[in-house]
Order: sequence, then structure tokens, then C-alpha cells
Amino acid sequence: MLKTSKKPQKINMGRVKLFEEYKLDKDIQFIIDEILSANDYDSWEDFLDDQSLGDCQGIISEVSNIIKSNKLKGFKSIFGEIEIIDMAHDENDMGKIMTHHWILYKKEILDFSKGTLKDFINSSDYTSIYADTDALDFNPIRIKE
Repeated sequence: MLKTSKKPQKINMGRVKLFEEYKLDKDIQFIIDEILSANDYDSWEDFLDDQSLGDCQGIISEVSNIIKSNKLKGFKSIFGEIEIIDMAHDENDMGKIMTHHWILYKKEILDFSKGTLKDFINSSDYTSIYADTDALDFNPIRIKE
């Protein structure tokens, strides 16, 4: 379970770089900064690397709480299935279907818990907050505003 402590924000160049590299919306960047700060991570990549299969539910729950408490608009929490549709680490994983949690924002799939899938896909852009739709097919089951 992710810890949620409040402490003063520090400017981290890794966060600034992520914002500039992916031209993130200010609300998306705010969510990322809150997650990193609350969980004592210095970089987005470290946060992703520390994720394990099954962590997606807790991560998206934390993201949803950040969205609600800050009254951010346009975000939807999604529970659904993903299917591996591109080269996997193990070719036996091709076509595998798993449950997953993600966020939908302005018709974009945001995968704050992409690190939970690192054992199943060769992500074309691992550190991007945007879902790797070249490797995974996202199929919503439940959408929560």
C-alpha cells in the first residue's frame, strides 16, 4: 500500500524534465508531483521501477483521491482488461488478458501504474504517462467519474 504523508514540495529537475519531455497537461504533472512527493520518490522512473504486479489498484486509488481532493476535472478512473498485443518478454504472453486500472483524461489513457506491467511488455516509452497502446489493448469494464 502506498504511504500518504504530506511534506513541503521540492523542485526536482527529473520532474521538470518529464513535464517538458512529454508536454504534460498541468493537472497531469500536478498528480505526478503529488504521487512522487507523498511516496518519497525523486523520479518518475524510480516510482515505475518500484511497482509490482497488482499495485495498479492502490496506485489508481491514490490518483483518484488526488483528483477528488483537488477538484480536478475531466478525469475518469477505469477498471478493465488489457490484452498484450505486441512483442512480450516471453512470447507465451502474447494475447494474455489481465485486469488493470488506469485513468482516462480527455480521451487519453493515462497509465500511472505502467511499472506493474514491466514483466509482460517491452514498452516503447516506459517513462511516458501515456498508455502504451502499441503493446496493449485497453478494454474498460467499469468507469468511475
